[in-house]
Amino acid sequence: MKFKQLIVAVGILLLLAACSEEKAAKPADPVMENRKDIEEALPILDVTVDGREKPTIRGGYSWSFFDEKDNASATIEAESLSPLELAENQKAPKVNEETMIDLHFDKEPETYEVQIWDSEGVTRGPFDDIVLDEFNGKMVYQIIAEWEQGTATYVFSLTVE
Repeated sequence: MKFKQLIVAVGILLLLAACSEEKAAKPADPVMENRKDIEEALPILDVTVDGREKPTIRGGYSWSFFDEKDNASATIEAESLSPLELAENQKAPKVNEETMIDLHFDKEPETYEVQIWDSEGVTRGPFDDIVLDEFNGKMVYQIIAEWEQGTATYVFSLTVE
């Protein structure tokens, strides 16, 4: 009798182990499979300072897309550090009110606004464009852009003289 119980218990354990391995092979969240594709699809912002390209840092975003695999809409939201923390180690070229600053999106947003952060964490704005004539010192510029698919933020820093 005990031998039959042992066989049944071993059989149940093997069945449970096989089921748990099958579940582990499937992704827990099918939307996350496409995360890399979403990050590649997010628009890029290039900033030009007097003709020289200045890198931006992508901050948080909220982006919607149609997931063909699930035949449903999906949204990914990503948080980030504060603009001051993102730009903490970024080089900040010296500029003045004569400096030409151009923003180039690879996909033009419906709208965007500029928030300006000083070294104390005080924000100013929103502004419609880059402002250089009202501030001095290292300033962090946060661009908040909106498209039909969602919103993304970008950060770069300048030293305003």
